[in-house]
Amino acid sequence: MSDLPQAAGEALEAFSQAPGWEQRARLLMLWGERLAPLDEDERSETNQVSGCESRVWLVGERQDGCWHFR
Repeated sequence: MSDLPQAAGEALEAFSQAPGWEQRARLLMLWGERLAPLDEDERSETNQVSGCESRVWLVGERQDGCWHFR
């Protein structure tokens, strides 16, 4: 895991230590609240994650050979 940026390693560690799926889901929701909101045009059916109880969108962009997701 040493190839991960420090923040990603810390997030992985926190996620790994969460005792159950509810705590992991809560972590994901808390981290998601820190992100900048998507533009209205990014909230399209193409970017919507199917199978979620809530409406969730995921946008992936490749920058400098790395994928970045919002």
